[in-house]
Amino acid sequence: MLKFEAVNEVVLCSGYFQEDLWGYSVLDDDVLQALKSKADNEKFKINFIAGKFKVDKKTQQVDSEDVWFPSYKNFLKRLNAEGVGFEAYIAKDKNWHAKVALFLINGVPIAGIVGSSNMTRPAVSETDTFFNFECDVVIWVGKYQLNKVFGGLADPVPDDPFSPIIAQVNPRYPQPKEDERLMAIYNEVMKLEDLESFDQWKD
Repeated sequence: MLKFEAVNEVVLCSGYFQEDLWGYSVLDDDVLQALKSKADNEKFKINFIAGKFKVDKKTQQVDSEDVWFPSYKNFLKRLNAEGVGFEAYIAKDKNWHAKVALFLINGVPIAGIVGSSNMTRPAVSETDTFFNFECDVVIWVGKYQLNKVFGGLADPVPDDPFSPIIAQVNPRYPQPKEDERLMAIYNEVMKLEDLESFDQWKD
């Protein structure tokens, strides 16, 4: 999706960002190259949201034994070192577990991925034998013909039960359209009263 030239903003939400943790770095699985492909564009904006952290019940601070907090910091530090600019957030309640990727043009979402995939090895790695069966829903606004951008989504394989399912909102039923759904998701995940700016990665 980042290769779609018109996209100039992305929101990546994940409970966990696995970077330099248990011998794996999610940025090595083409994620870094995809983000760097947009880094030279000063108008391109990247937002990261994380926050499924282990919290000390007494202090409400992240537990010192939590491995995902430093992993998120490593993710952001490496991106910064590679020249990728971003805004980083965590959930105020430290219990964020949404897995969402949104792609926008001039503040308007045109595509989104909602599902079960964190930014971790079980979801992202294609070469490791350790994996999960993940299930994600991809929503896009029809006029952009993004089924071609998403590659194999254009051609489901009839005899493959794990092949993508292509569905369209049925216009005969009164329901929100794809663009309305995407904007609702964007507004939900970017509610600033639920988020706090995160700059502790600089420590």
